Amino acid sequence: MFDEPGKYNDLCVDALEKTNAECAVLMIFHGNRGNGFSVNSTSMDIVYSLPEKLRDMADQIENDLKSKKSN
Repeated sequence: MFDEPGKYNDLCVDALEKTNAECAVLMIFHGNRGNGFSVNSTSMDIVYSLPEKLRDMADQIENDLKSKKSN
């Protein structure tokens, strides 16, 4: 999908195939291969929508954390 596959590309491809998904995004922190992310998709339309979807996800996480902190 990008110029070079991420260091966890094999796991991302595996997730895509095992779930019959159109897109898989995998983020790893402090894994056995270090930090990294991989994206695999059968649809470029989904890939083009990823920045917006990731921003929405970040907003949701931030809002969840704020609400837990205030409780």
